[in-house]
Amino acid sequence: MPASIAHNLVRWIGALGLEITGPLVAKTIRRKFIALPGRLTNHSRARQLHLPTNWPWAAQWSNCFARLVRLQT
Repeated sequence: MPASIAHNLVRWIGALGLEITGPLVAKTIRRKFIALPGRLTNHSRARQLHLPTNWPWAAQWSNCFARLVRLQT
């Protein structure tokens, strides 16, 4: 059961957040976007995500996150 939930989450991230329409490689999504080397901090009661400065997928991750947040409304 947990494996199928994880599989579906990776597929949803690819389809809704990254807008991938073709074949999706789950290992690539996990490596680039899920297991990201960042840290969460609290500053003035707001959470902030600090990513590495030269992380090659920062712009693509930010766009994906913004698209997924817009789905809430």
